[in-house]
Amino acid sequence: MRILMNAFGSAGDTLPHIAIGRALKARGHEVIVFANEDFCGSVEAAGLRFLANGTSEQMRELTGNPDLWHPQRGLELVLRKGLAPTLRLQYDLLRSFVVPGQSVMVSGVMGLGGRLVREKLGRAGGVPLVTLHLAPSVFFSVHRPPRYPGLAMPPFMPRFMKAALFRLADKRVDGWISHDLDALRKHLGLPPVRRIFHHWAHSPDELLCLWPDWFASPQPDWPPFTTRVGFPLYDDAEHRPLGPALEAWLDDGHAPVAFSAGSANLTPRDFFAAGVRAAQSLGRRALLISAAPEVAGLAGGDVFHAAYAPFSRVLPRTAAFVSHGGIGSCAQGLAAGVPQLVTPRAFDQFDNASRVVDLGAGLMLPARLWSPRRADAALGKLLTSTTMGAAARKARQEQTYADPIGAACKLIETAHVRGS
Repeated sequence: MRILMNAFGSAGDTLPHIAIGRALKARGHEVIVFANEDFCGSVEAAGLRFLANGTSEQMRELTGNPDLWHPQRGLELVLRKGLAPTLRLQYDLLRSFVVPGQSVMVSGVMGLGGRLVREKLGRAGGVPLVTLHLAPSVFFSVHRPPRYPGLAMPPFMPRFMKAALFRLADKRVDGWISHDLDALRKHLGLPPVRRIFHHWAHSPDELLCLWPDWFASPQPDWPPFTTRVGFPLYDDAEHRPLGPALEAWLDDGHAPVAFSAGSANLTPRDFFAAGVRAAQSLGRRALLISAAPEVAGLAGGDVFHAAYAPFSRVLPRTAAFVSHGGIGSCAQGLAAGVPQLVTPRAFDQFDNASRVVDLGAGLMLPARLWSPRRADAALGKLLTSTTMGAAARKARQEQTYADPIGAACKLIETAHVRGS
């Protein structure tokens, strides 16, 4: 079988495609991964065929724009400047490699090229689409609404009001992408589509959700055909080890507090500087994980900087984890069994943070409130709490016997076209 895996986004969006693709190849399938050209090395190191659906220049333009991390403007930037220019290329690449009756497409929710191919070929095309969802915030449920910045839905709010707010949000988001999407749809002979991410972006065939039920249980108004398999926890550790300097530093003292602002955040010096001051005031060592060059200047003594470190290898050796709240980071923190301080900025991060808090495994301090004083207080509470440490260890135990990648492979292998 030919598996076409269409990824869009940063490392947190792309690595799960690589992990599942590698496992599918080991099971005897032909796998092609479409992703930004920045990930060519990671894909090929996994033994998979790579084709670019975006350029390094496009990635630099996005990650270098300070609006990327704005609670409201970030998503608009990603849709207008990141996704829209790649729509036609995504579609053309996938369409050219599809073999009807012998292929399955696997696409992230932003990989709209796969959804277009599925719609264009229709039921008779015989090419199922599996939409790969990384975080539960993608489902706009009125029962347990996702936590979005600027879209407050307290538990006491009536469901009809929540639904109305979702309709307003859908209209706004449609305005950022519908012009380009509808132009391509017209070229393909397809009618316009609205409420794009509320329903259309989800495959009518299979929805593969990469989180466990204990992190986000299914809600009555989630789309059909959702299968939760658990966190994939792939971080390229086999090909990007810790390195001798970091190994020696970790061995030469008490467990540090690890700080990460996300692989796509290239302007985070203030975040790390405040974190260092908070850790030092608590008598703790600090591990700073960031590709941003200016963060390296904060290192020395009890502060170590690493441009990259696989979380699966480093987090089990830390006392706490402070991150931006990306789903991959939160999942790795839970797998390591360490309490987390989540500092969400935009996108799914607020919802991920809320679920870590709901589990009792950490605290949330939004990035707009981040300061040395508040970081000091939150970290102090985190490090002295016995209940949060116990909840984090319980989350680690929950994942001990799961095989999310194997379960994902089985779903993809058995996917079939359901709807029209």
